[in-house]
Amino acid sequence: MNVKTFNDNMNQLHVIESERNVIRKGFAFELLNAQDAVPCSYFAQRSGERNGRQIEGENGIDVFQGLSIFE
Repeated sequence: MNVKTFNDNMNQLHVIESERNVIRKGFAFELLNAQDAVPCSYFAQRSGERNGRQIEGENGIDVFQGLSIFE
């Protein structure tokens, strides 16, 4: 979504212009948090963590095995 589309949508919702930056910042913050949750969850699963505890036999180095295909 670009700024023009965002502003058009805010106009349709009758949001006053002085509040748009606050809404935009909050929207960006939530979007970045959601995007961060995916890799955090992936690495937690790869490291064998369950409910904040690490499963025996797993170590931190195992987390990165197989990621060399992205180099």
